[in-house]
Amino acid sequence: GFMEACLVIGNLTRHGDHTALYVEKGIQYITTSCDGEHANACQTLGNIYKEGDGVDRDEEKSTVLYEKACRLDARLCG
Repeated sequence: GFMEACLVIGNLTRHGDHTALYVEKGIQYITTSCDGEHANACQTLGNIYKEGDGVDRDEEKSTVLYEKACRLDARLCG
């Protein structure tokens, strides 16, 4: 559905050009998907913040996103 598409487009955009504009836009799509309760998007966003990939590194935000992903899909826990 729509949230899955946002995740896919976000990842493609983020990895496509590596300019700040595309990275930022990709993260916006992934955030929209996570906000729409897409577990894999929340996990991906958690990875982005944990690694500081195009954003300031934020362990606290990363943990919150991982917990949300786990709550949405127990298979992502661990």
